[in-house]
Amino acid sequence: HTSMPGSDILHGTMYSKGLEPMGVPSIRLTRYIVLLCFTKFLKALGLFESYDLLKVVHLAQFIFIVALGSAFFMVLCQKPFSSGKTVTKFQWIKIVKHALVEFSEKAA
Repeated sequence: HTSMPGSDILHGTMYSKGLEPMGVPSIRLTRYIVLLCFTKFLKALGLFESYDLLKVVHLAQFIFIVALGSAFFMVLCQKPFSSGKTVTKFQWIKIVKHALVEFSEKAA
């Protein structure tokens, strides 16, 4: 018999590989939806707070605060200090010297 286009979806033959029907949300999907709503809420809160903060703080300071906060959370998420080789004392001295020399040259 000839089937109409889309009838495989209606009769469930499309889901024969273990996929769930579209009408039944799984626990995993629900978790992602809740996480999406939470992040949307945080974004709206961040936009609201940034509007109020920009009334008080200069734009350059605001960008610095945002970059510093983002870097802090990225360090927490990536945990760069808990894996790989440790930086030696001599390497730390070179890093600090490089940062100070570069900073002093740009400031002058």
